[in-house]
Order: sequence, then C-alpha cells, then structure tokens
Amino acid sequence: MAKIDINTVINGEYEVAVGNEYEVAPGKWGRLLPPTTELQNRVFKMAEEEGMTDLKVCREVLAGLPDFSDDKAITGMASKVVQDFFTLVLKIAERLNPGSALSEDSATQKAES
Repeated sequence: MAKIDINTVINGEYEVAVGNEYEVAPGKWGRLLPPTTELQNRVFKMAEEEGMTDLKVCREVLAGLPDFSDDKAITGMASKVVQDFFTLVLKIAERLNPGSALSEDSATQKAES
C-alpha cells in the first residue's frame, strides 16, 4: 500500500486503497480502514453531530494514528483522508452494483469531467 504525505497528495501520485498510510501530522501516520458497514454507520452518524470536523472523521477511519494536538495537523490532510474513504466506498458500490443508479450517476459524472 502507498504511504501518502502532503507531497503525494499535491502530486496526485497514488491509488486510493484500503491500507494506504496517511501522514496527518508531522510523523503521525495512520492506515485507512476497510469501509465496513459498522464504520460507515459511525461516520454517517458523526456527520450529523454539531461541531463535526474532518479531523474527527479522519481519526475514526484511520487505524494506528497516534494522538496529536489538532493544531499540529497538516493542512488539508484530514480532508483528503475523508475524501479517500468515501471514494473507496463509492468504488466498492460501483463494482458490486454495476447497473445501479449510483454507478450510472458516477459514470455520467466521469464523462462530464
């Protein structure tokens, strides 16, 4: 799996995959978990909470991420982790249900971009 730091994100040089490691704060790495139904439900419930941040969701979807102060987070990395988590969810849905409305909408969006 890929080790993703801010330079990798800027250059776009990686494939989103379970097990990718992300540097969210200097020297603080976590591994992207599989998007199980339980994890997805926790993340969706978190999204409904007031004061929810990408950093909180990031901490939920990465395994082994050491504790660090929020102000030490690398700008944009938590948001990228959250985006990649949901990208993975969509990729799985597309593969499992190729004829679903979700897949058709995704294919249309890709064609338009």
